[in-house]
Amino acid sequence: MPATKDRKASPKRQASPKRQASPKHQVVRSQVEPRLVERRRRVLEERRRRTRRRVIAAVCVVALIAAVVATLGSPLTDVDHVRVTGLERLSEEKVLSASGLEIGDQMLTADLAVARDGLRDLPMVSGARVVREWPSTIHIDVVEEVPLVLVRSGEVERVVSRSGRVLPDGLGDLGDLPLLEVGGVELIEGHKGLVGQGISAEIIANENDLS
Repeated sequence: MPATKDRKASPKRQASPKRQASPKHQVVRSQVEPRLVERRRRVLEERRRRTRRRVIAAVCVVALIAAVVATLGSPLTDVDHVRVTGLERLSEEKVLSASGLEIGDQMLTADLAVARDGLRDLPMVSGARVVREWPSTIHIDVVEEVPLVLVRSGEVERVVSRSGRVLPDGLGDLGDLPLLEVGGVELIEGHKGLVGQGISAEIIANENDLS
């Protein structure tokens, strides 16, 4: 029988142990994960804060609109008095009618510019000031035209003011106004066309004679 070599049994190969993470990797992981968690928490918290701010802003806007609507509809902001000053020949009723203002109008929404324009359209009004006097009064201060001379054109006689405006009839006692005769001029109530037609110079000269 052939000789057989004794083979030493080779030692059984042991499985290599699992590679463990180095201490360096363990430190990085332990630091990064909490940072990510904290960052996510902050982002979520900021989103919640923004949402709360938007909700609060929306509620405030709605409340403000509701308050304004309630205020405008409240009798607390009604016009309770319309005070008129500066009247000599005009009646208060005529001034109020021309202004368009009425008791019960809203103080906040009363159109004072329209009221001023309406007053200045009156032939006897040279100027007007309309202001709010809180809490519930509107003050109208009127400056009336000042009669200066009686102008006669043909068979028509009308009173003319210092500004050259043709005044309405029925002004009461005007005293002894000087008479100025002109030709070819149409004397229309409220018309200021006399100025610029050569009459204004005569009116001024007439006024100087009276002084």
